[in-house]
Amino acid sequence: MLAATACAVVAACGSDGSQPQIRTVDLIKRFGDAEKRPVSGSFELAQHTLSGTMRASIDVPVPSRIIWSTHLPRKATLNLDAAVLPSRSPAVVRFRIGVSDHRIYEALFDRTVTVAPGADTAWSPVSVDLSAYAGRKWSIFYQPDRVEWRLVLSTDKIQGAGVRAVWGEPGIDTDVESARGLLGGG
Repeated sequence: MLAATACAVVAACGSDGSQPQIRTVDLIKRFGDAEKRPVSGSFELAQHTLSGTMRASIDVPVPSRIIWSTHLPRKATLNLDAAVLPSRSPAVVRFRIGVSDHRIYEALFDRTVTVAPGADTAWSPVSVDLSAYAGRKWSIFYQPDRVEWRLVLSTDKIQGAGVRAVWGEPGIDTDVESARGLLGGG
């Protein structure tokens, strides 16, 4: 189970009456616990400013994979920004996100980003619904709240040499009530 950590409100109540979102799993803070592939790759925590916007980031080689094992709160959403760092040659990188229960991998997100040589790059916002992987379901066999899921963030090189990609401010957000349930308060 996740250790209780200070939660931060990441969004205010929406005009549609939606609940404020709480960051329950900060993947940058849990960077040291993540499995990184290739093992010999250079994975770094860094601050990156792209198109005038700074983000705390995980700087990764391309291709690469980072895997966190975690329980997920109800109504969970993975929120992050993805980008390819500027390079001297054209770069095309495929970003993928999925979950696994150690048996089956399910793809949840796939986007290809193209960067021209010397071009200014920008953050690409990503939001992935993880709610199907948490909470009680009407089954005695399938209880996702008991599963420690493997959250997988991958990059694949389609074109370019020495390409680096970044995952900006990756984390799992939920509403206040679901956050309390995950952290043992409700």
